[in-house]
Amino acid sequence: MPVPYTLRISVDFWTTNYNQKLEIIEQLGTLFNPALEIQSTDNFIDWTSLSVVFQDGLTFTSRTIPVGNSNPIDVMTWKFYIPIWISSSAKLKKMGVIEKIIASIFKGTALTDIQDEDLLLGTRQKITPYGYKLLLIGNSLQLLPANEAFYPSNESLDLPANPNTSLYWSSLLNVYGTLRPGISQIWLDNPHMNTEIVGTIVPDPVDDRLLIFNIDPDTLPQNTLDPVDSVINPLVTGPNAGLPGPINGRRYLIVEDIGSPGDSTTAWGSLVAVANDIIEYDGTSHEWFVSFDSTTATTIEYVTNLTTNVQYLFTNNTWVKSYEGWYDQGDYSIVI
Repeated sequence: MPVPYTLRISVDFWTTNYNQKLEIIEQLGTLFNPALEIQSTDNFIDWTSLSVVFQDGLTFTSRTIPVGNSNPIDVMTWKFYIPIWISSSAKLKKMGVIEKIIASIFKGTALTDIQDEDLLLGTRQKITPYGYKLLLIGNSLQLLPANEAFYPSNESLDLPANPNTSLYWSSLLNVYGTLRPGISQIWLDNPHMNTEIVGTIVPDPVDDRLLIFNIDPDTLPQNTLDPVDSVINPLVTGPNAGLPGPINGRRYLIVEDIGSPGDSTTAWGSLVAVANDIIEYDGTSHEWFVSFDSTTATTIEYVTNLTTNVQYLFTNNTWVKSYEGWYDQGDYSIVI
């Protein structure tokens, strides 16, 4: 518990003439009726932030009698006292503010449910007000209606287009409080990575349907593979056939199988690769080879597409967008 103290302050007013002193008293004295309320912080969970300032006496002049021939600077002293609280140093680990509601449905299997780390006395349900969903593209967040088409797992490697909706962020955020640009946050619960993507939000000055989402880079996954130059269909495009000529270290993530053993008639030479592989050009041997073999990979991998700057995640033998894309209701929290 914070410890209460009374803080006493003496404020000296140095004035050059008598009228100036009276004007100061006239302007400041009317603020105390009988006290002046102050707030030391805007932290809404700090109950010690509110206090008051009381007058505790006034010494009109510092001069003594007799004054003498000299003309010393006249000082007026105003005394105040303020109730304050001193708190022990603490680091807030978790705010006691409701951000998400999880309802438990008891189905008569309490014993097994208690032993299941993913359940709490039954099946968990995440509830989002109005059932709105989110679309994250780059650093832009858009609200989507509850009945908007949703693509589970964000399996498409291409970024979706922004739907033409009439949902405005200001209407939603004003229900819960005042948005503080650059301070208020949105937490995205990424189902693939079991982590939360955190970033501050700022209203888009051009389109109220969008929020500018400044992601904390420390909450993003780090690449485990060297970036690829593009995601391609090797049956449609090839080197010098829709793609730049081969140079050492050029890498592509392919979405279709290419080549067969003993066949070197394709634009890719004797390369044999399957969908979801990453291929790379070796400038020494002048051959394409499989840099990442998706058929034998057993670990989660991350890679960035340099053309679109989208990061992909390899899981369950396929590539999906790691954090950009669609977020269903219950997969995000708003911290005003």
